[in-house]
Amino acid sequence: MLQNIKTMRNRTTIQYDGKGETFIKVSLLPKARKGNYEKDIIEMEIQSVTTKLAGVMTEEEAIILANGLINAVTMKMHKERRI
Repeated sequence: MLQNIKTMRNRTTIQYDGKGETFIKVSLLPKARKGNYEKDIIEMEIQSVTTKLAGVMTEEEAIILANGLINAVTMKMHKERRI
């Protein structure tokens, strides 16, 4: 369920809240971090029942990650003959 779309400290954030303590939060960084991370402009944080993930990535990496997750779910559903 989409919970919040808000702008905080020059950041646009979308947060999806799940059951219990689970959530997915994605933010656009106002500027890239220093070092070799000039193109990293998307920040994500995922909290599931078993795992917590956080990271900063480029647009291309975000597309690849999203595509990989969609393909994994599609393969699982196909194996279970749900699609």
